[in-house]
Amino acid sequence: MLTLVLIFNLAIAGFCWYLVWRIFQLRRALTGAADALILAERHTHRVLQAAPEQWLQGQINTHRLHHQYQFALLRLQQVRQLLTLLGLGRFIWRQYAGKPEASTRSHRFLNFRGKHAGRSRI
Repeated sequence: MLTLVLIFNLAIAGFCWYLVWRIFQLRRALTGAADALILAERHTHRVLQAAPEQWLQGQINTHRLHHQYQFALLRLQQVRQLLTLLGLGRFIWRQYAGKPEASTRSHRFLNFRGKHAGRSRI
């Protein structure tokens, strides 16, 4: 009977040593994973540390660019209105001055061609 109790105790002790060994392996694995996560968090923190300031600066720059774009659109509208007024003024000037739009240029071209049409370039 004593032998049976000793064998049973040795079996329980062996099983407990096996559990201790497995728990020790699990602890080592969890320690490695925790170290890897801590290292990743440090690197992420180092990279993203300046992110709030950069994000705020990006918002400010976007706001500034929006205002510059609105100002450029206003200037473009003013330039278009000015060009329209100049074209209208030119049209009215030609109507009251009595000159056709391309008359001076076409007469000069015809006179030039007419003078030199008979000559040869040999």
